[in-house]
Amino acid sequence: MFERSEFRSRRLLRASQRPTGRDSRACFLLVTFLFTKKKSDSSYRTKNTPTGKEENNDSVKKAPLKQSRRVATQKYRNNRKQEKTKSKQTDKMNTLKPKLAIHKFSSCDGCQLALLNLGENLLELPKYVDITHFAEAGPNNPNAKVDVSLVEGSISTPADVERIKQVRENSAYLIAIGACATAGGLQALANLADRDAWMAAVYAQPAAIETLSSSSAISEHVKVDLELHGCPVNSQQVIAALADLLAGVKPASERQTLCMECKRNGAVCTMVTKGEPCMGPVTRAGCGALCPSLGRACYSCYGPAETVNDGALAQRLQSLGLTSEDVARRFLFITSGAPPFRDAGMRLRPPPLESDE
Repeated sequence: MFERSEFRSRRLLRASQRPTGRDSRACFLLVTFLFTKKKSDSSYRTKNTPTGKEENNDSVKKAPLKQSRRVATQKYRNNRKQEKTKSKQTDKMNTLKPKLAIHKFSSCDGCQLALLNLGENLLELPKYVDITHFAEAGPNNPNAKVDVSLVEGSISTPADVERIKQVRENSAYLIAIGACATAGGLQALANLADRDAWMAAVYAQPAAIETLSSSSAISEHVKVDLELHGCPVNSQQVIAALADLLAGVKPASERQTLCMECKRNGAVCTMVTKGEPCMGPVTRAGCGALCPSLGRACYSCYGPAETVNDGALAQRLQSLGLTSEDVARRFLFITSGAPPFRDAGMRLRPPPLESDE
């Protein structure tokens, strides 16, 4: 009896300690939360973890996707940053490129056309220099301050005199290109005659033409740093001179005679084999012996060489049947403004005939 009553009292005691109503629901939620959290925590363990337990949750599958997105985003940001840095460097390089200007004075534009005939090489030039003025090709800014100026043509008008001084002031380095810029060109032939009579023979109203009493080379008016001869100029020589300047080297000037260039190129001497009056022995090299390589005598479009033995050549030409006047015309032609040729031609030129009274 006692045992039965004691068992009953213990059941009542345990029943009194059980949660009821709201307390029972709270306990259920707590147990459910703890069980779910434990299961979720275990799902982060991968299949290859030291515990050897396999993952069984979708969040693990999504983790690599999120990581790849972060990598792709970071890669895109790095590429954008590199592109901006490269763009800034390119802009900086463009601002640091030497500026080049090509000016024209009294001429036929042949030397500018020789530059345009460079073709693909001309398209490569803007990679190394900033062409600020080249009216023949497009850019037109004649008053821009530049590092290098290429000047074509002779000085023949009062406006030319003022403009070449401005070009010289705006240029750190000035290169005269072609026979007109280096020796006056064909325009200088008028210096040997009555210019007013020539003007009256050519123009209906010569008084409207403003011109100087003579046509002269660029070097007679301003300082010239380098002269590149020819009619027209050899465009490869121009590119070589610009390349030397970009490399910080002073461009070399051609000093040998055309005869040396003929021998280097294997051209047959037209004077020896054909008896043609050739100016090669006194002409500056640089054209590549173009005419002799085609079987034609040189007529000295590159002007006088460094040393000119005009007396010996004159005797040789006269032995071939030329008169003194014909020999003088050989010297007084495209580069008649060059002092060695001018002096030789004037010595050989017969005196003018006196008019009958």
